[in-house]
Amino acid sequence: KRLEKIREYLHAHYLEKVTLDELESLSGFSKSYLLRLFRLEYQVSPHVYQTVLRINFAKQQLIRRRSIAEVSLEAGFFDQSHFTKMFKQHVGVTPENYQNH
Repeated sequence: KRLEKIREYLHAHYLEKVTLDELESLSGFSKSYLLRLFRLEYQVSPHVYQTVLRINFAKQQLIRRRSIAEVSLEAGFFDQSHFTKMFKQHVGVTPENYQNH
């Protein structure tokens, strides 16, 4: 139940900066135990899980032909360069290529 609470929290706050301290407080698990359990259940760390949620949000926004720079900031990435790198890593193409196809 506590892992599900963490997952729900990430879904509700994925556009925000979520810290491991917050997740530790929310779950009552130590950071290391939380990371281990989360990886066992979801096959990725909470940070990667949040990144995937952000990428999925960005994909929806790019389909709407929104500016890549605006989408990158709104999706919670540090800058457009970081966004492009993470997007390509997760999707396989750059945001611009994704938007144009």
